[in-house]
Amino acid sequence: MGSFFTNIFGSNAFTLGISVILTVLVCSMFQLKESIRIACLSVSMVMIMWGLHPATSPWQFGLFRFLDSALGIGVAVLVSHVLWPTRATQQLRFNIAKTLHYINRLFQLELDLNPPPKHFYRIHHRLIRDINQLLDETRHYLTESELELLTKVRSIEDWSNMIDHLENIFESTISLRTFQEHNIKKILDADLTKRLKTILEQCVQSFSELIDMLKKGEVKEDLVDLRQTASDLNEELNRFRMTQSTRGFERQDVEHFFVFFYNLRTPDLIGGKFNSKDFG
Repeated sequence: MGSFFTNIFGSNAFTLGISVILTVLVCSMFQLKESIRIACLSVSMVMIMWGLHPATSPWQFGLFRFLDSALGIGVAVLVSHVLWPTRATQQLRFNIAKTLHYINRLFQLELDLNPPPKHFYRIHHRLIRDINQLLDETRHYLTESELELLTKVRSIEDWSNMIDHLENIFESTISLRTFQEHNIKKILDADLTKRLKTILEQCVQSFSELIDMLKKGEVKEDLVDLRQTASDLNEELNRFRMTQSTRGFERQDVEHFFVFFYNLRTPDLIGGKFNSKDFG
């Protein structure tokens, strides 16, 4: 591409800008978004070098640049996988499993039907801090594992999307602390409490299955499907709304009650964002 653009446009600041723009468009068209930076750099190198030495064919500069890049990538892959493997991808998978484990603990802490522990806020704050730190580390491992992922079936974009979903689950879980902070459980009747307990147990089980699958690196087809449970919860909430009066409670408590159940049903938490294919 550098040789082609140099032949057409020549080499100056204006034509270099046009060539870089066209390079970005071509890479985007062929879904090579991860290669845009190095592609633009390569085009620039060819055009600049030809501008300094116009007597040499631009195709010769392009060939040398291609051989240089191919040799560098080949050596990097060899070192990464044979001589000195970094195993960053494996660490990335383990870090996601550890993050899910901590989110699971936060989920159970916030939605415990028993009275909250004595140091609830201190434990809650510590878990949030640890999860944020793990998410930062996971992003760092994703950067380190880019070279390894170039030779694997799963792409960098797949892992990045998974981490995005993980962050959304974390935010959804934090929003559930309303349950303990405002003592929502006092509004629940026996049937709704039973339904809530069921969905909490299944969510915890789902977390555990995903964590185990990530640690082992195996695909499990029969994961807990929370969508039916969420549908049952909706029916129970409709029944509660039609048959129960909330006039005996403070308006703020009632508002938090409905906000809590809305947050509990968010897609990132129990809508099936993760499935076995995500962890293949």
